[in-house]
Amino acid sequence: MMELSYQSMKVAHQAREADELRTETRRKNLLILIYHHLLGQGYVSAAMALDQETNGSVRRFEVCDNIDLEMVLMEYESYHYVKFQKYPKLMRRTAELGENRNIRSGGVKKSPCSAVKPLPKINPSQSLQTGNGAKKPAVGSHTNENGSSVPPESSEFGLNVSSIRNGPGWGGGRSQEEWNV
Repeated sequence: MMELSYQSMKVAHQAREADELRTETRRKNLLILIYHHLLGQGYVSAAMALDQETNGSVRRFEVCDNIDLEMVLMEYESYHYVKFQKYPKLMRRTAELGENRNIRSGGVKKSPCSAVKPLPKINPSQSLQTGNGAKKPAVGSHTNENGSSVPPESSEFGLNVSSIRNGPGWGGGRSQEEWNV
């Protein structure tokens, strides 16, 4: 029993060391790619500053013939587009000078996520209205903050679920295009 515990600890330690080595190698490779990209774009003084910061270690390596930083970025954009059907957002504007002063002076900066509405509350049970010519909400529908009926098929939680039904009562009177968000 003790031997098994020692073996599992040893394997876990080796896996952790291998992961740390991969991370360190990735960072070195990135610095070398940046160094050669800076040289290729004509930023010689910036490249020399990077070389000095790394104690001359980036100068000792060169990038392979078939790779450069621009190619890596294009490959990542292509991968992201294939996976998510949109190109990645790689940068955003920095905060304005006035906002930087507020941050240093202890002011509260709103995060970009603070503008997002909170998730609607879901009632576990809802009575169905029948008769009197009143429109019945869809089976399993819920109300949102505004009191309007929202079926669970909508993408409230980042999910896109479509109904199997395609008949006249599909989706509480809405077309399929209206449900796909």
